[in-house]
Amino acid sequence: MLGGNLAHYLHLGLGEGGRILPVAFATFGLQGEQLPILVAHPAVIDFLQGATLIVSVLLTIVLTQKIARQPMRSLFWQHLAAIGLGVSMWAIIVSS
Repeated sequence: MLGGNLAHYLHLGLGEGGRILPVAFATFGLQGEQLPILVAHPAVIDFLQGATLIVSVLLTIVLTQKIARQPMRSLFWQHLAAIGLGVSMWAIIVSS
């Protein structure tokens, strides 16, 4: 699931990504003390990670149904596996 990958890297993008400008200036020996640092609150990052995982599991189910054009009962185990992967990614990404 691509949503799990995105949810995993939201922590880096929203937490440490706001420090790119000061670190880049310091790398080249320039003074980057006046540059803004934009860092999201950890609760916001957790919420966005959870929402990304939920939406990606739902989209996986809907798009699989649409592509396969099979009855729901014939794809039940595949949908159950997608839900299981989403739950396990939740435990690894959001709960840690």
